[in-house]
Amino acid sequence: MADLVVQSGKAQIAGYASNTVTQVTTYHGNVGTGAGTTAAGDTTLFTETGTARIAITPTRTTTAFTNDTAQYIFTYTATGGINVTNAGYFTASTGGVLMQKSDHATIPLLAGDSIQYTFRNQMV
Repeated sequence: MADLVVQSGKAQIAGYASNTVTQVTTYHGNVGTGAGTTAAGDTTLFTETGTARIAITPTRTTTAFTNDTAQYIFTYTATGGINVTNAGYFTASTGGVLMQKSDHATIPLLAGDSIQYTFRNQMV
């Protein structure tokens, strides 16, 4: 299992810090069904589902000191049988920049089943 802020996400964060890209206020998460191990150079999910991405409003939480961690939470609800193997979030509802991605063992979902993902980025 790998969980990474991928290179494209790191570049986006650097753009925010240097005020050279427009800050995104709503991110969008989704799941994938393909096999693979998340790598730093990934720009997509492994076989992203055809369902619409889920809007995420980021928050801050405390890990080591007040507000040191950005947090992105979304819940995916299956519309039919699906085997989920990875998830991530992007800067847009379509296309956009992949910020963070995680892969895991297959989790089978039936129609109506839900899975929640929480991505955290601690500033250290």
